Amino acid sequence: MTIEDIVYDILEIVNALEDDHDIEPLWLMKKITAYREALIIQDYMQNETIRSNWIQKLPMIKTTKVTSADDLSIVYTSISLSKAVIPSIISLPDDMGLVRVTGSAGILPFDHIGMDSLMMKVHFNEEKMGDFGYVTRLGNGLYMWPLVMEVIPWIIASDPMAIPFTDPVTGAQRDFAMTDQYPVDPYIAQQIVLEICTKDLKIEMGSIADITNDSKHQLRILQSGASKEQ
Repeated sequence: MTIEDIVYDILEIVNALEDDHDIEPLWLMKKITAYREALIIQDYMQNETIRSNWIQKLPMIKTTKVTSADDLSIVYTSISLSKAVIPSIISLPDDMGLVRVTGSAGILPFDHIGMDSLMMKVHFNEEKMGDFGYVTRLGNGLYMWPLVMEVIPWIIASDPMAIPFTDPVTGAQRDFAMTDQYPVDPYIAQQIVLEICTKDLKIEMGSIADITNDSKHQLRILQSGASKEQ
């Protein structure tokens, strides 16, 4: 499913009603992004489940070594941490918007803990239990120990189209396109279409149902048969 599919359904409904709405593409993209975030938060609060459709893998990020002289978040002068900057993520309980962080080889995982706990472990040189490191997030900054040169984060981004797209065949990276797979599950995609049509464009649900059930209109999202369990 792509963001082009979501846009197509909205415009198809508007055109079917011969509506005179002049829909600005930038306005529509911002609405889709905002509703996706709100609906993901709502879904997670109800089900406490991260759906794989929401997650994006970032390209490998180079880190910098930081100390208290470089970063006010580090309070102990004896501590050095690796720091990386990531795009904004959706705010979920227990910081679940940061799904996973590994070393550049994808092998060394970083266990997500709070900054105070992280600094105490480093300050007292606490022995690690197992083959993993520690990571904490403050805003868009990731802080990691032990020191690592590169990391690969998996996140639920606030703005999915701000994340470079990795071609599944060639592995090449490029800007996210309207025709790329959009990180949303089918049920939430349907809800995005309905929220924009009913709340922002003031279209009656009955009119949307008529269009959805009319065989001459081939909607891509609303006729997909998605359910909330997907």
